[in-house]
Amino acid sequence: MKRLNEGHRAAAVDDKLRLVAIALAAAGLAETTELATSIQQWRAQLATARADHAKKLFALRTATQEVVRLDKAVGRATVRVAQGYADHRDQDRTDPTFALAFPIAPSEATRTLADDRQHLYVRNAIKVLRAVPDLPNGVSKRIDALEAAQTELEAAVTRRQSAREAEALSQGQLEQLLKSARQAYNHLYFHLGRIYNGDIPQVERFFG
Repeated sequence: MKRLNEGHRAAAVDDKLRLVAIALAAAGLAETTELATSIQQWRAQLATARADHAKKLFALRTATQEVVRLDKAVGRATVRVAQGYADHRDQDRTDPTFALAFPIAPSEATRTLADDRQHLYVRNAIKVLRAVPDLPNGVSKRIDALEAAQTELEAAVTRRQSAREAEALSQGQLEQLLKSARQAYNHLYFHLGRIYNGDIPQVERFFG
């Protein structure tokens, strides 16, 4: 019998459990039938855990894709605001308000993916420009669009974090269940040895 170890992942473990359950059921003894039922229960638990983890992993990937999409939208909106305000100041990028709102180029500040530094940069730009009196309506609308995009991005980042935590928890639960299922499989050798009074060939036949 080849024991299952951590190198045997979910699909391999399930396959081993499936085959041994068939052999146990075919043996026709009350004791082996009981063991077969137990093994099938492990398979059912594994199937549920694997499906749950696949669902959580899909949710995480979807949430990450949403963050990437919205992050790009914020980057574009930030550049549009900077361009609009620069036009308002006749492209004078030495203007104190422009320098305060955009201490570094928007394209540079929004290069990273939705990190805290980027969030602070965008929120600062919005705050500084909101305080400017008599902004042209076109610039104000661009700021509104940027603020809406940033708010949506921050909400998406929160959802991604929740999805990340849920996936990690699901992964941990699957790993623990896999460990227990491997142990159940490995312990079969001992149980069958007792049933067949130490007859090694009889025991070995259950494991192919």
